[in-house]
Amino acid sequence: MFETRRLRGYTDYPSYRPGDTIQFRVSSDVANYEATFVRLIAGDPSPQGPGHKEEELQELGRFNGRKQETQIGSFVEVPHADQLVLADGFTIHAFIQPTLPGGKDQTILSKWCNKTQTGWILDISADGFLRVRTSNGRDGVSTLTLRKPLFGNVWYSVATTFNVRQGRIRLIQRSMVNSFNSRFGPVVPLDSNDSATLEGVQAPGNSGGPLIIAGAPREADSGRIWIENLYNGKIDSPSLRREPLTGVELDDVMHGRADSGRTIARWDFSARYSLDGAGGDQVVDLSHNAHHGACVNQPSQGCTGWNWTGKVDCYAVMPSQYGALLFHDDAMDDCRWDADFDFTVPQDLKSGVYAMRLRGEGLEDYITFFVTPATGSKRAPVVVVMSTFTYMAYGNFYPIPNWPEGTAGDFTQEANFGGVSISTERDLEVNGNVAPYGLANYDRHSDGAGVIYATWRKPMLMLRPKHLTTWNFEGDLALIDWLEQKGVEYDVITDHEVHANGLAELKEYRAVMTTTHPEYCTSPYIDAWEQYLASGGRGMYLGGNGMYWVTALHGDKPWLLEVRRGEVGDGAWQSEPGEQYMSTTCEHGGLWRNRGRSGYKIWGTSYAAHALEQGTYYVQLPDALDDRVRWIFDGVDPSEKIGDFGLGYNGAASVEVDRYDLRHGTPPHAMLLASSIEHGPNASLVPEEMGGTHPHVSGVEHPMVRADMTYFSTPNGGAMFSTSSIGWILSLNWNDYDNNVSTITLNVIKRFAEEEPVPLVC
Repeated sequence: MFETRRLRGYTDYPSYRPGDTIQFRVSSDVANYEATFVRLIAGDPSPQGPGHKEEELQELGRFNGRKQETQIGSFVEVPHADQLVLADGFTIHAFIQPTLPGGKDQTILSKWCNKTQTGWILDISADGFLRVRTSNGRDGVSTLTLRKPLFGNVWYSVATTFNVRQGRIRLIQRSMVNSFNSRFGPVVPLDSNDSATLEGVQAPGNSGGPLIIAGAPREADSGRIWIENLYNGKIDSPSLRREPLTGVELDDVMHGRADSGRTIARWDFSARYSLDGAGGDQVVDLSHNAHHGACVNQPSQGCTGWNWTGKVDCYAVMPSQYGALLFHDDAMDDCRWDADFDFTVPQDLKSGVYAMRLRGEGLEDYITFFVTPATGSKRAPVVVVMSTFTYMAYGNFYPIPNWPEGTAGDFTQEANFGGVSISTERDLEVNGNVAPYGLANYDRHSDGAGVIYATWRKPMLMLRPKHLTTWNFEGDLALIDWLEQKGVEYDVITDHEVHANGLAELKEYRAVMTTTHPEYCTSPYIDAWEQYLASGGRGMYLGGNGMYWVTALHGDKPWLLEVRRGEVGDGAWQSEPGEQYMSTTCEHGGLWRNRGRSGYKIWGTSYAAHALEQGTYYVQLPDALDDRVRWIFDGVDPSEKIGDFGLGYNGAASVEVDRYDLRHGTPPHAMLLASSIEHGPNASLVPEEMGGTHPHVSGVEHPMVRADMTYFSTPNGGAMFSTSSIGWILSLNWNDYDNNVSTITLNVIKRFAEEEPVPLVC
């Protein structure tokens, strides 16, 4: 029987330095638990490998458990002001594009309290109809609902007016479809314009809480306000006016032509857009009343608005057509749990992978984090860069075969696996439970839209050991374990340090190593690698599918990652038209290759094929016999199969593999040392390599489905060695660490760690 109790936690950031204080935020279904500080060395409990390894360092004692609630769903919160009560009459207007109308109540704008049923609320009913409600909290709720339903992914102009003297409320919806802005175009005879009037309406009372865009407070006057009835879709240019507009004035407002001059608030979601990004969480009120708001749970910014004409695809170039925020009822940028206990990283602690292990009443959790070297401390000769961006992008994503009735299930990743996934307790724990696990960049929101933002501030179940998977983090621990076994002196840093500190972080080391899957890379991260290699640094790319997706880190919230997938690539979804630019940096999303900056130009190879079937091996090529590089293969016979073994995939060339290609930027002097062969039918080219559609894209027929091992020298005595496969590190510990993958890797690390110059390849 599956366990239903929970003991989970997280830290605010991925990494800390000695002397830093870490806050641990825990939610628990057990009365109390014990916390132990541990170092993680190996995480995969498979009997084929070395097993789980950890070192207990310090017992922190027992702590009282408590259940913590998580607010999910994106919305905008505007602080209470008496003007917003609208007791003297009003006109409320917004452009809306609901993406999932119906199924439940969804709020557009509200100054309301669900508990007391007080205030005013403009929303969409569970039946999919536009509705307005008002109440003074004493005389019942006045409700007016239109008769024509709202269509999904169609833009509407909606307004409600209230004349307090006449006690009359009016509600209007008009479709605003043009050739670009909606799912349908003008050729569709869309019959959805509607209006209605209700008499005998009481003026709204004061709900006691904030105004909310895209949600309604559960209990508006409580200490912490929880938002319900969350909206799915876009809202553009919402506004409040102090009188009920009629005639031409109302028509102008509904068509976005003019302002009546009687404005209480007029929010412009694009007011802070620039070539540096969307401007953060602040929402600007353009009236003189300063009813500014703040985004909560990161509604999607930089989105096309009601008047988008398709001519310009960047929000910073034409912000007037990008006035929409896109809200989702399952979005989350931070669990916002209270801290349960603190821990100060010891000043003498060595750099590495650590966790706070929690145990209570048979439950166990590991809250993983990374400790980087203290500022100004003596550094090891080599450093491992842990792929925290990739961990975030995949955070809590599991491709469970959860197929709706009547479908073949081929939209999942089963076809890529060449096998059948086995669900575990963790899969079932996460599946369908956004709170508190959030969504990954491989998930879709409830309305089918791809998830753009991923957060660290949630329980990261894929960042735990003992999960019987070699994917990402547990595979990366295999490198840590191997370094320990071989006695290599090393440090650990993360993508976040490389992003924040650039070359200054990397230049402390003679050699820099990747882990298995550095897929998600920001501009500063790539800058650092390029500058490091060009200035004489030595790099080891020991993974696959590296430097693939353009990625951005939120400047104000470094725990938040943004990914826009562009128009092509090996991903779970594609960006919507006109929405490929990062809201955090205004960079064009998609593939680094399509930005002219692929891994070929820096690491020598780049992503070529998906090979999630059983792995295969490398064979040495003529360049491997060159005297300038033969040291790489010391102890390995030229005829040996390299890596015809491995944990999880039974081959060092597996999972995702990268290829040498001069056309795309591999340095012309790079030496092609080895290539993988004998990939099977479930190994296939990535979409951007296919060109015209044809069936011959698998490892059986296509010569570009392979992993290439390369080496080249860089200016100022630097060098770059690449193995180009996620499976490479997963083969290091085979046969008690005695194998040719281990031998080659150790040869390179030892040579790169020395002060002496490495052999030049020109």
